[in-house]
Amino acid sequence: MGNKSSSSSKSTKPLGFKPRTPKGGSKQRNRKASGKGKGFSSVDRAEINITFTTSDEDESSSLQKRLVEIEENYGEEVGEAVEEMVRCFEGVKVEVALRFAATSPRTAVEDYTRHLTWREGQPLMTDHSTMFYPISPPDFPRKWMERGGLAKDGSHIIFCQGAMYDKAICGVEKYVERTTNVVDSIFPVDSDSGLVSVFIDCRPYKGMKNPPAQQLLGFFRAVQEVCSANFPGRISKVVIYPIPSFLVGLINVIKRMFSKDVREKLIFLGGSGSIGSKCPKKLWEYVEDASEFPEAAHVNHAKE
Repeated sequence: MGNKSSSSSKSTKPLGFKPRTPKGGSKQRNRKASGKGKGFSSVDRAEINITFTTSDEDESSSLQKRLVEIEENYGEEVGEAVEEMVRCFEGVKVEVALRFAATSPRTAVEDYTRHLTWREGQPLMTDHSTMFYPISPPDFPRKWMERGGLAKDGSHIIFCQGAMYDKAICGVEKYVERTTNVVDSIFPVDSDSGLVSVFIDCRPYKGMKNPPAQQLLGFFRAVQEVCSANFPGRISKVVIYPIPSFLVGLINVIKRMFSKDVREKLIFLGGSGSIGSKCPKKLWEYVEDASEFPEAAHVNHAKE
């Protein structure tokens, strides 16, 4: 389904195009919403072949095989949602469709449509080898959130220096925007694979804003709404550290702000919240050493 130089291959439309009306119209959508789908029939597969004509028979066969595998592995409802997205959005990658369908199969088409609308308003990341933030204010604390190396599970690290959060510089929406910029600097737009692990260092530091933990709750709430809607299935884990004993009560508050699938991936590490405190030893269960964090964070993440 990718772009090819051959004139016989089918071209794809850019992001932001309007989805075609699904075959079967509203009747089909009602059938899927009721959870009484009929699965992949021979007619369904024929329709997919008509929609995605290609000179490469192997590619067409691979698509059909993958659709069947998805239904077998994720269930009929998710399988039908992916199938419908493939019909509705010409050029959408099956694995991208799966990320949206697996999160919410009954609303996958509507969710992806809203994602495309959101995507049209985002800056284009033309160079994924550098950090590119064209719309942050000049005094924005750029090292507040950066990408790092790899976690032990192979996921890409996003590092957040909580002490740099300063609402006096800009509103929470700019911090959310920065977060999505970092994700986009790791993955090409709508890439079909890859996970991220977010590490949030909550320790206070000299010379930084050091906002109270409660002030970050608004950011957590806002970033959850934007990222769950536009980057479903991207999170491997979110590691928040260190959590002093007197802030343990905030853990349940934070958990309630996230969707169920992300909530299960939240990891809270206990430890001292004073200036100069060491990293929790359990941090190294998820990352090899400080070299995997951004350079500015190396000195504060010495492994003992």
